[in-house]
Amino acid sequence: VSRRNEASRRYRVQGSVFFSLDVYNRLNTEMLNTPSSTLPTTSGAVVSDINYGKLKSWGTEASIGYNGSVGKKFKYNLTTNFGWSDNKILQKFYGTADTGYKYPVGRRTDTGIEGYVSTGIIRTAADLVAFNQANPGYKISGDTVRLGYMTFKDLNGDGIITDADKTRLVGRAGNKFGVGFIIGASYGDFRLSTNISCSVGGKVEYDKTARTPPTEGTGALSIWKDSWTASNPNAKLPIINTKLANEIYDMWIVDATTVRVNNMTLSYSLPARLADKYHIPQFRVYITGTNMWDIVNHLPYKYSTTNVAVDYPALRTYTFALNITL
Repeated sequence: VSRRNEASRRYRVQGSVFFSLDVYNRLNTEMLNTPSSTLPTTSGAVVSDINYGKLKSWGTEASIGYNGSVGKKFKYNLTTNFGWSDNKILQKFYGTADTGYKYPVGRRTDTGIEGYVSTGIIRTAADLVAFNQANPGYKISGDTVRLGYMTFKDLNGDGIITDADKTRLVGRAGNKFGVGFIIGASYGDFRLSTNISCSVGGKVEYDKTARTPPTEGTGALSIWKDSWTASNPNAKLPIINTKLANEIYDMWIVDATTVRVNNMTLSYSLPARLADKYHIPQFRVYITGTNMWDIVNHLPYKYSTTNVAVDYPALRTYTFALNITL
């Protein structure tokens, strides 16, 4: 019985929890703002910034963690960080064109995503006839609709698709909140740790390079292989010469959630008894990898850490190091 109790104590799970929470509500006043709308464009004058803008911001930052151990050799830790924020413009100068959905006061500084509302691809000759009958005189950038074209909602009712038919497709483009995980574990003199970041929610559009179809002299992303042709009428994308092809419309907008492993480190430290024996105060060898993996990537045609499709790819790097003190 005593031996069983001894083993139970030896592998007993122990741990501690820690927690922190910060909540803020901030009001910024007399922010620099350019009153460009107060003068006609024909004046040619340059207007200086003045202290006019007001912005209210609020948010939460929280952290919770756990340090634990199983027996004497195995130890582990997990820390989770959470952040959420939002704001509202209370006062600022704005232009005469900033009306309707563009009116900034009372809205957040994240203006969302502006673009066209698509109504579908003209896939068959029957679709084309039916569309023209339902929309006589309809044109996109001065061109009549053809097979394979993407069509758009005529918001101002003039029968012609122009910039005047753009609207706010997404009210908030930025992520709704962020979560980070720091995970570590050690057994004896070996230790493994990693950092994982998550950006949750929000919307993002394919960048203009990705949205641009191929031409006779220029290439494009492989996504355009699935564009409309007579032999592929059910394609995901419209015909490559469709009007407004590289403009933003709802088809190009996707969820902006990302999850990625930022870095990972595996290390080994010389045991204390050997360090004392050979008079080496510190001996540690480790390998660190950075920019490791995208677990969830909102734009699969590029790395989540790069801006546009033609950016140089983000490099994964490995560092081997030896830290020794004599």
